[in-house]
Amino acid sequence: MELNSQLRVKFPENRKCGGKKVGIMAHDSENDHVLRQIDENLKRVYQQRVEEELPDRFKDLIAKLKDQDRKDSNA
Repeated sequence: MELNSQLRVKFPENRKCGGKKVGIMAHDSENDHVLRQIDENLKRVYQQRVEEELPDRFKDLIAKLKDQDRKDSNA
């Protein structure tokens, strides 16, 4: 078995099956398709997170920290 170091996925070695060579090369286009799907899904989820509004508790915390910073700089 060969270990793809970037994906940490084990692929079978090239071998003959019914007179045709199969193995790593047979997986390339399938792997590319899977990698594209993963890439698209990660980008979509990331974009959704970026577009989410900041929760109120974080807004409140930021406001308190800014207030405290202003008080410290005026002292």
